[in-house]
Amino acid sequence: MSMSRSPGDLMVLFLLPTGRAAAYEAESVSDDGAVRIQLRPVSPVDSGAIKLLGEATGAIGVAYSYYAFLGSLKTSSSKIDANGEETWTLAFERNPRLNNPEFHTDMAFGSYSADELARLRARRILLNEKLPGIGDQANDAMFEVFVRGMGTPVRATESPLPALYKDYGADPQRFARLASLFCVFLLILTKTVRTIDQLTIQAPVDRSCRVMFKGTRHRPYSNQPPTEIEVNGICRLES
Repeated sequence: MSMSRSPGDLMVLFLLPTGRAAAYEAESVSDDGAVRIQLRPVSPVDSGAIKLLGEATGAIGVAYSYYAFLGSLKTSSSKIDANGEETWTLAFERNPRLNNPEFHTDMAFGSYSADELARLRARRILLNEKLPGIGDQANDAMFEVFVRGMGTPVRATESPLPALYKDYGADPQRFARLASLFCVFLLILTKTVRTIDQLTIQAPVDRSCRVMFKGTRHRPYSNQPPTEIEVNGICRLES
């Protein structure tokens, strides 16, 4: 995974169809239908990696702040100012089929409602919780399919936090920033929630981290309020 190292409050995560991930500090992100991202690479390696984003085939995952989407890079351009500082501007177009929750129909499984399945999915992503067994092997396998995401553009097969801790545990603050972005991507693109109202992943202590999350699911019917999902707990980062 490549990652810029300049200080800043806004970081953008890119997940390529190949499975490679890259995160860069951003100057700004604007959204007027197209999502425009301004990046300032801090090294020639960063600049080359950003340029290669335009060669990706298939949908690129993008996550920043509390937002995430799958889309295609439509244009990319760079400029160098009088001080020799390089800035890249990337314009992404969302894939409407993959990002619109109206194209995804929630389904219940057995005694678990769609909202309860989404709550289990959130706890898997954020706390690395294992599923309770519900009976025979066939039912457990089907239960797994529904929890990871049925017909969603991304599947929540596991929490990203233990793997991130393995790579970035020596830098607790960077771990926390990356962990938040990976979780935002999964929570939104697995249709666990439509919007994220709060997500705090604290720097790890004693091989675990505290997670506080609140999100709102999409409204199933116009006459029903959307369900809120809250998660507050400890994620063990090493078994």
